[in-house]
Amino acid sequence: MKKDFGTRVERQRWALSSILLILSVNLQVSQGAPSGSQPDNCDNWLDQCFQYSVSTAHFAVFYNTTGRFSVSPEWARNVSTMAETAYTKLVFEEGFTPPARNPIPIYLDLAKGGFTNFLLCNLCPLTPTSLQHLQIEYRYRSPCPNDCGIPTSNWEVAHEVFHTIQYTQFNGSLPFGRWLAEGSANWAGYTVAGNESRWDPWVISAWLGPNGTTEKAFDERTYDNAFFLVFLSDHYGGPEIIKRIMANANRETRADGVVVSQLRALGYNKTFTMVLNEFATAILTGNFTDRDGATAVLREIPPVGAAAKWTGTNETVARFTGEVNGFAAGDPLQVRVPDGIEYVKVEPTSNATLSVNLRAQDRSCFEATVVTRLSNSSKTYRVTLSRPVIVVSPDRYDQVFVAVTRGRCSSGDFSIDLGGTSSHGSRLPPPTPEPIVIASVFAILLILVATAAWLQRRRKLWSNLGS
Repeated sequence: MKKDFGTRVERQRWALSSILLILSVNLQVSQGAPSGSQPDNCDNWLDQCFQYSVSTAHFAVFYNTTGRFSVSPEWARNVSTMAETAYTKLVFEEGFTPPARNPIPIYLDLAKGGFTNFLLCNLCPLTPTSLQHLQIEYRYRSPCPNDCGIPTSNWEVAHEVFHTIQYTQFNGSLPFGRWLAEGSANWAGYTVAGNESRWDPWVISAWLGPNGTTEKAFDERTYDNAFFLVFLSDHYGGPEIIKRIMANANRETRADGVVVSQLRALGYNKTFTMVLNEFATAILTGNFTDRDGATAVLREIPPVGAAAKWTGTNETVARFTGEVNGFAAGDPLQVRVPDGIEYVKVEPTSNATLSVNLRAQDRSCFEATVVTRLSNSSKTYRVTLSRPVIVVSPDRYDQVFVAVTRGRCSSGDFSIDLGGTSSHGSRLPPPTPEPIVIASVFAILLILVATAAWLQRRRKLWSNLGS
């Protein structure tokens, strides 16, 4: 549309505003992207070039709409948005090291998952400029099933962005193994996108459920260490504990050693066995900040090594009754590895007060917690060295568990003593009535009071009419 300018002043103002608009657009496009840093549209690793791209402040997403790696432009835009969201959360908000390359190319050429690299070939040596070749390869197919469309958030993108942060922080040579490299990257994916149990970024399935195990050294775990790291950041200092573990970990120090050293650096005077037992208890109670994650945890049953019934008669549980964690029914009850967790389940069939205690050759090497569960609540009590836990009216609970962890000692064998009332012990009182029951009783009382008042008024009315 043609515009008429009444005066020379108006023409000058229009010209000046147009120049400023053009300058602001140019500055916005070039912000944070040094001259000559724009990535190539070809992925040298796959010898694949791409026709289209989506550029943002810190990433350039390359994709095709035909051929083997065809994607929809909408998926490419979503990947771009997810990458920027990860950058904002991890770098700007949590204060992790900014990636060395800007913008980072993301090539949509994998059937699933993602891959981060910075070398031009498998045998290329690491040089001071290697990190200028940082790139991400990511899936060209949406991870979502056909019935849930194209997601706008997914932890995998943030996982790969975090790898670019790791490589930058340690100049391309990570000082720690995959237990932390992949575990912390999954933690970052969760930190950015939330748990979203449809993706399982915590890899709960490696711990719980039919294929899970709670008897595996942390140094031997990879992605599934995210589950424990989420617990740590929830209860012990947030992202700071993750930063400290990464900054101080090395291939010579075991995972439990570096975790404890950094907990103490933050002022937490705890052993790894204590913290691991708190984690084991959280698995039963859902004590995680993310509600979706907590719900996903509570949906799965941890591997129960032994099950017993409390009938009011003293009993010692000393052998496995189920085939879990590589044990067979009848094997002596034990925590096999220092990073392991075992659970004993007690089914109360008697209202007789229950005493729960743990016995072991080296009792100081173990931690145990009694967890009583109702449909929507739970209570926990630590079994100390000096006294058992006393559970009053145990039959009013749906389930009673004992979570057991061990430190580094010669034997992991233990047993659980179930006994009658003891004069000494930490008491768990009987459960209080459920809030819904209390509310229902209160409502009934209100109805009765209102009915009585109505009847009283009716009597007075009939009495007046009769007179």
